[in-house]
Amino acid sequence: MGGLDSRTADSLDASGAGSPPAGTRGKFQATSRGRGAQRSFVSRRCWRPRLATNLNGPVTEHHGASGERKRMALLAGIVQRYGCVLVRSLFLQRRYPPTHRRNLLFCLAFLTMYPLVEVFHAGCLLLDGVLLAFRRRPALAEPVFLIGNPRSGTTIAHRVLALDTERFFCFKTWQILFPSLWQKYALTVLGWCDRCLGRPGERLIRWRESRLFDEFNRLHQVGLFLPEEDDKLMVHILAATDLAVFFPYGGFECWARLDEQVPRAQQDAVFRFYRRCVLRQACFAGADRALLSKNPFFSGKVDALQRHFPDARFVYLVRNPLDVVGSTISMARAMIRLSLGIEPAADLDETVYDLVKYFYRYPLARLRQLPPERWTIIRYDDLIREPKAAFVHLYRHFGWTMSPQFETRLDQQAAEMRQHKSRHSYSLDTTSITPERIVAELREVFEEFSFDTRGHERGAKTIVQPSPETASSTA
Repeated sequence: MGGLDSRTADSLDASGAGSPPAGTRGKFQATSRGRGAQRSFVSRRCWRPRLATNLNGPVTEHHGASGERKRMALLAGIVQRYGCVLVRSLFLQRRYPPTHRRNLLFCLAFLTMYPLVEVFHAGCLLLDGVLLAFRRRPALAEPVFLIGNPRSGTTIAHRVLALDTERFFCFKTWQILFPSLWQKYALTVLGWCDRCLGRPGERLIRWRESRLFDEFNRLHQVGLFLPEEDDKLMVHILAATDLAVFFPYGGFECWARLDEQVPRAQQDAVFRFYRRCVLRQACFAGADRALLSKNPFFSGKVDALQRHFPDARFVYLVRNPLDVVGSTISMARAMIRLSLGIEPAADLDETVYDLVKYFYRYPLARLRQLPPERWTIIRYDDLIREPKAAFVHLYRHFGWTMSPQFETRLDQQAAEMRQHKSRHSYSLDTTSITPERIVAELREVFEEFSFDTRGHERGAKTIVQPSPETASSTA
């Protein structure tokens, strides 16, 4: 096929993102060093007034034409992003080597199946109005967001805190794949039937996961029944940074820096969708519990999170940059090899390193504008060496009471963490980023957190994570 005109290609931004609104770039720019610590078929009488009621500040659904316009804006954004990815896949993919038959097949399958699958999900989400209209609206009060660079202990903290089922609810992978309440209840019934028959379906799924994800689990434990990063919900509306792995020409990188690179209207459309998904999950989880969300990519979305969750609590996890850079680059390379069967592009190391630097600077600069009681920092070394002390400090900081049940689970988990060893080995020596450059460019991070500039953890790693058996038991 013929090539696409470069001006046309440049205008086809899959994210729909342009420059930030006038006067905001300087406001949102992170400093190098901070100081101080669907319209439903049910009647409007039963559906819209209840959705318009918000116990946590921002209005997530609206009456009349305003609500319709916002839903249409979300749909228009999805269609625009899908159209851009489709056009670029047809005309521009050859400009983004290396290409591979496996990658081409994935693109074809995704672009073909995505509209069909998401139409099904949209129909189920619309039908949720029947359930939501007759249920008490969860408050969604004081959600907790675990942010920070990848490979900084966010997964460990998430899966340990998720054991406090009296206080928190979170998303498991299957609940992200199926965001509708109807879908969650239907699959729960299927799960109950499976348990009555001796769990043949669950055993089959776990066996298949062990075959598919064994190598990837050396980097990050994944599974349908494990707690997972709920920013994957954004895949449903093509607003997820993860899609950049499969569509490097799609413009999805901007979602990692959403506060600064995505227009406010699109930010709000995306987070209204996210909040609606959280509302459904809260209804499914039952009881008045707080959302526990772990998302490294939310590190670039602190302002948007504050707007849509005004009483949110933030936990920033931080680790020595000499370890984070090497581990994150290693993980990014492995994801591309395992997912697409191709070698990463030559500039991958620089791309990952730029994002790592951003996730050290931007979120801390924004969090320091908040009252100190709304956020805290956990050092990776403290989390690994004295896990119970780290979580006790966290609970005291936010004024939470640790239940005896959770304290027992925490003791058990802390013992398992000390014995468990990761199979992930990596070294900065295999990357194009030198330790000297990291120390020079992130000097303020090393000084503030007293990190060893000699890279005391470099080389083969021994990184603890919650055991799969314990993690899979979380709500």
